[in-house]
Amino acid sequence: MTLEGASPLQKLLIYCPYSHGGLADYAHLQANALVEQGVSVTLLVGDHYPERSDRHYQLMRELKDPESLTFGKSIWRSVCYFCRFVICFFILQKIIRREKFNRVLFTSYVEYFSPFWAPALNRLKKEGVVFGAMVHEPVRDFIVGPLWWHRYCIHQGYSFLREAFEHEEVPLDTGGKKISSRVTVIPQGTFEFPQARRRPSEVRDALQIPQEAKLILAFGHIRDNKNLDLLIRSIQKFPNIYLLIAGATQSLRQKNEEFYRQLAVECAVTDRCRWDIRHIPPEIAADYFEACDLVATPYGASFLSASGVLSAAVGFRKPSLVSAGDGCLKQTMKHYRVGYWVEPDHPKALEQGIQNWLEKSLPMEWEEYLKDHSWEMNAKRVIERMFEN
Repeated sequence: MTLEGASPLQKLLIYCPYSHGGLADYAHLQANALVEQGVSVTLLVGDHYPERSDRHYQLMRELKDPESLTFGKSIWRSVCYFCRFVICFFILQKIIRREKFNRVLFTSYVEYFSPFWAPALNRLKKEGVVFGAMVHEPVRDFIVGPLWWHRYCIHQGYSFLREAFEHEEVPLDTGGKKISSRVTVIPQGTFEFPQARRRPSEVRDALQIPQEAKLILAFGHIRDNKNLDLLIRSIQKFPNIYLLIAGATQSLRQKNEEFYRQLAVECAVTDRCRWDIRHIPPEIAADYFEACDLVATPYGASFLSASGVLSAAVGFRKPSLVSAGDGCLKQTMKHYRVGYWVEPDHPKALEQGIQNWLEKSLPMEWEEYLKDHSWEMNAKRVIERMFEN
């Protein structure tokens, strides 16, 4: 079944418990694209989800936002996180029944604690509700609890899904068991920000960065597998390079801002590092992307998903310095010339990548990437699968 657009009677509930960051931005952009194709979209979110002036979908703020509590560090914090997390799924079940939704899309596949909430969604599946999920991380390498429990949770997380969407043809980690979900590859879509409010020269003046210096931007959530420590070490050999780290710490389990600031001191590069550690507003993000010369995403080998930061960099026509494991991001870098690829977790490889960028001005294939990663095509393929009988 191929659809030019959706019937006005078709409505879709998108479950998005993320208020900030790449997944929340993805849900917003995808929801808008689905509305443009004629679907009536409701985004189910928590009370911390920001109001967006370019929103075309309906918003339902009924989730108990689990992002306000970070998993880990104390038993009480973990218990509270578990309770809020599981409660969100029972709120989802209640809304599906109350509003009579029969198509539900998860903005990201999730398996945490699934044996506690998946049975309720399986009952809805038997009643005719079609569930789908965006699988941004095909390999689930973050383990909560013993390995057998982790694998069981992964399988239960897929148990009620008819549709699974990923961005590259990467085998899904299904917990070692067969699943009935149909897997469809769809384009990621380009992450969009408003136009920059300030000229690059103004941004650099505000950050006290010389106009003639080269500026590398490390953008997004701060977490260990982004290898910010290697990036900080790598600029020691390049005295004309400044580094701007912009984003919030993802969780208490990850190295925090203080760790990286101290490392910059130890590496004698603290005078060339700039910090904006918070959820970056879209208009500020646009300023930073416009002002930088290179966007660095030196993920470790454990990173196997696509990257919204790369997508945003392409939108601003900025080259990226990229590393990752054998997954979506690596395949993208092989298919498109939008930056410089280096092997993951190797300090010397990262230094050489920076050297190559400084010495070799390669022509970039922005338009080819943008053509193949449109939100319109993303939405059309989701519609084809989710509304197929």
